[in-house]
Formats: sequence, C-alpha cells, structure tokens
Amino acid sequence: MRIEDEFWPYHPSTNVSTAQCTNGYIAAIRQQFLALGCTTGRFGASEEAQARSLERRGVPLEIVRDAMIMAACRKYLSWLNNGYSEPICSIAYFESVIAEFLRCPPPPDYRNNLPFELKRLANHWARRVQTRQKQLPNPRDAQPDQQSHGKIRDDVEEVY
Repeated sequence: MRIEDEFWPYHPSTNVSTAQCTNGYIAAIRQQFLALGCTTGRFGASEEAQARSLERRGVPLEIVRDAMIMAACRKYLSWLNNGYSEPICSIAYFESVIAEFLRCPPPPDYRNNLPFELKRLANHWARRVQTRQKQLPNPRDAQPDQQSHGKIRDDVEEVY
C-alpha cells in the first residue's frame, strides 16, 4: 500500500532501489544482486552500505560478481536438493564466498562458465516449481514466494 504524497505530511526518504546509483561499483553490485533470481528482489540502504564496504576494502568487482554467482548457484542447489528456503536477502550472504575467492581466485575458464551454470540451475528450479504447481490441486498451496524465484530476471540487465 502506498499513500500518495499529497495525502502524506512527511517526505519519503530516498529509496536506494529507486534512486539512481551514482557509483558504478555499487550500481554493478545492485544490478547483479537483482538479476540473480534467488534474492528477495530488494536492494535497500543496508545492501548499499555493504556494497560500499566492499568497495572501501578494495574488493575487485570481478571477485564480487563471481562470488555472487557462485553463491546463487549454491542456493539453487540447496533448493533443488532440500526444497525451498528463504531467498538471499543481503549482500552479507556472499561474504564467505568473496573471502574464498580472494584467497584463491577461480581460473578464467571456471569464471566464464559460472553464468551458464547459474542459468542452468535457475531454469531447472523453475521447471521443478512449475511441475509442482501443476501437481497441486490449488496453486496457492505452493510454498510462499516460490513462484517468483528461480528465474533469472529479464527486466534487470545481468552484469558479466
């Protein structure tokens, strides 16, 4: 529910998800986060602060990108093996993989294959959700938010 500005006495604070990101590093992380398909689809002030922290620490954008894709692949594998669980809601989710990739960066061939693996796993999950929905007497019996996850978002440009 949204109250129109003319009826609300307070001015809404600038929302990071709708504001234009002026920083290319943060914008790239935001775009990648939203394109993964296994996130909440929200990139707020907390995520922006975490992205700024990565930038201040000097973490290369390629490492962040690869870590996000690898963690998303692991999330899809978890869903495929164990069933649906909460989607990724924070940049903090990727910290352990970022640390792993900083210690031992993946080889170029591996890096180049990550986006294809992510797409394959996302499609596999989407097919499983679709099959399950067809088997249920009522599509509302599906687990919450499960229907919206598992597709690489086409409305957000992927950063590769």
